[in-house]
Order: sequence, then structure tokens, then C-alpha cells
Amino acid sequence: MTDRERFEVVLNELGFLLDRIGDLCEVVLIGGQVLAVEQLAAGEDPVLKVETDTGQTVERGYSFEPDLLIEHPDPDESPRWDEFPHILREAGYHRTQRTYRWEKEVGEVQVLIDLFKPHPGLQTATEMTALPRGETVLARAKTVRLQVGHRALAVKTPSSVDFILMKLDATKIRRPPDSKDAFDLYAYVRRRTATAVGRSLGAAPERDECLDRLLELFGTGHSPGVLDVLKYAPTLGPIEQELLAKDVVTVFRDVRAATSSAS
Repeated sequence: MTDRERFEVVLNELGFLLDRIGDLCEVVLIGGQVLAVEQLAAGEDPVLKVETDTGQTVERGYSFEPDLLIEHPDPDESPRWDEFPHILREAGYHRTQRTYRWEKEVGEVQVLIDLFKPHPGLQTATEMTALPRGETVLARAKTVRLQVGHRALAVKTPSSVDFILMKLDATKIRRPPDSKDAFDLYAYVRRRTATAVGRSLGAAPERDECLDRLLELFGTGHSPGVLDVLKYAPTLGPIEQELLAKDVVTVFRDVRAATSSAS
């Protein structure tokens, strides 16, 4: 089985699960798989990679693990909320030792789903990780429509601003040694374009926070986010690594310029 086929199995299972819980609560896909889903919706290969204007290619591969932000309904309005873990079990999932993670075996593919809730104070029907800014992510989410095999999927994904903020938050939680969040930020801006992302940031109340933290991560060729991206290009020679680092810095410099123009 190829990685692409494995990815499609995971995405099919995600669609099946969303169909099962769609009348119970809102769900937003977060994390690196957002890029893959949006690329697939645009008719592109969902592999996470970037090719610079000077020809350097850096690749993270496929994102196989859906992270799901679950809206917690008012118990009086949705008395069926306690059914949520039962729906997961009926769909073939079981909880792992990490109690916020559920697992399902589909042939030779292991499907892992991590569950998140909008804020720490919520009492949920099964354990979930509290996501900073989760309520804002839910409020600003948009729907992406795509086709996986014979299945039509409608998946909610975060706004540009929320995707960037969540990835910025994750760089603080997971660094070191996990460097994927800086790569995902770079790949996301590269695909969306610095101009489009800058315009979104320019209209957001979190504008200054985003710009300050992006500068900290990507301001120079030796900034931590740039070094994280370079970890995904170990086969490049010194000159090509320098060109890649320059591209990362330029991309986020252009974001800052576009944000200032949009303000």
C-alpha cells in the first residue's frame, strides 16, 4: 500500500465518522491535515511539501492523523451529548492509553484521531485536550468540500488567522524536538500566498501578536522556525540550504509587508 492510498483510507474514515456525528455537534479539523485536505479540494496532491522559486524541494510527507476540535453543545439543547463515545465505539474506534486519542484498524492502516475541546472548563463525554482559542476557531471555521474516491466530504477547517495562531501556539508546546509546526506554517503560507495570508492577518484583532511571533520564528536565516524547516531537507547541500532558508525568511517578510498594507 502506498502512502497516498493509506492517506485516502484515513480520509475516508474521517468522512465516515463526520457523517455519524454530524447531527450531534460541530467538528473542525485542525493540525497539519488541514493543508492536505485543502490541497486535495483544489485538485492537488495532498502530500505536504514546498518547492522554492530557486528549485529547492522540502517535504514532510502525508499527514495521517486527524485532529478534531469538538464543539460542546449545551446539555439542555443536546441531551444526546453523552452518546459521543458510544458513536466512536460503534464506528470501530477504541480509546488508547492516551485517553484523548482513539484508534481504529482498517486493514493494514492504523487510524488515530485526537480529540480537542474549546476550553479547559468544559465537562465532556470523553476526555479531550483543551485547545487555546478553541471557541474562536469554531466561530470562524469554514467548510471545504472535496472528493475522496466515491465519497464527497464536507470538512470544516480553521480560518487562516486561526490556523497560524494554533501552529504558533504549538511551536511553544512541542519545541523541541518536534519541528513540524514551523514547516506547516511555511507550507501553508507558501500555498495560500503571503499576500492572501497578510490580508487576513491585517483584518484580525490578533494581528500584532501574529506578526511578533512570526518575526521571532522566521525573522532571520538562523531563527528557530527556519532551522526547523531545514531539518526536513537534510540531503540539500550548504548552498541549497542557504537558498531554502532565504526563501523561508522572504515568505514571512512578505506576510508582514502584506499585513501592514492591509491594515
